[in-house]
Amino acid sequence: MINVFRKIRKKLADDNKPLKYARYAIGEIVLVMIGILLALQVNNWNEDRKERIIEQEVYNNLLTDINKDRITLKERMTLSKNETNALYDLVHNAYTTQKTSEDYINLLSHVLWNADNFILQDKTFDELVNSGKLAILKDKSLKNRILEYYKSYDIAATHIAELNQTSIDMLSIASEIEPSIKYMGLKGLYDEDYMFISSDWDYINDPTSKGFRLLEQAAGYYFFKNQFLMDYFKKQDSLARELVPSIHFKIAK
Repeated sequence: MINVFRKIRKKLADDNKPLKYARYAIGEIVLVMIGILLALQVNNWNEDRKERIIEQEVYNNLLTDINKDRITLKERMTLSKNETNALYDLVHNAYTTQKTSEDYINLLSHVLWNADNFILQDKTFDELVNSGKLAILKDKSLKNRILEYYKSYDIAATHIAELNQTSIDMLSIASEIEPSIKYMGLKGLYDEDYMFISSDWDYINDPTSKGFRLLEQAAGYYFFKNQFLMDYFKKQDSLARELVPSIHFKIAK
């Protein structure tokens, strides 16, 4: 196209001989400038196209991560709900007499004493932040909501880790008072009747004993901890549920 402009410009310059060379020089400069501008425009267009491809890949990966998170959150909510029910039954049934080792094992066996930390899929987001490419997400409103989602996750994960450590410490203190560990998940190892002695669970039949009070205290802490966990999981799932259709929309554009 520049060659066409050059021919037109040369013909116009030839029609006026005294200004021929001046027009020719000015025309050359203009044509060079047009060529540079066109090259820059094409380059900018290519760079923008590459960024949009990367942006789409990021949104796809974020969507995959958040959908996996929702599965995890649903599982954790179910686990915490079941755990609160089991702890409720433990505390209430502890006030009835445990006559045999089977009674005692049945009392404790339904509680998991879960202390799993809160872990979601944040690899895509971390890579985006650590590489300094967060600006590639052009939709500021959606980007802020994504930032809010992962900030909420960080806060929850930190608090849940603290709650878990406290609950583990409480349970270990209770275990030092009475040898319940072999009744709480080691049934495959302790499988002979002679290995169980009634004095192991004497404390559970005395609500005023130190062992009973410590176990009750640990159960109460785990109960309320799981209620806190459910609140965190519900909030995170709510944020995820709002994000999914928005990211879907960006991918479909």
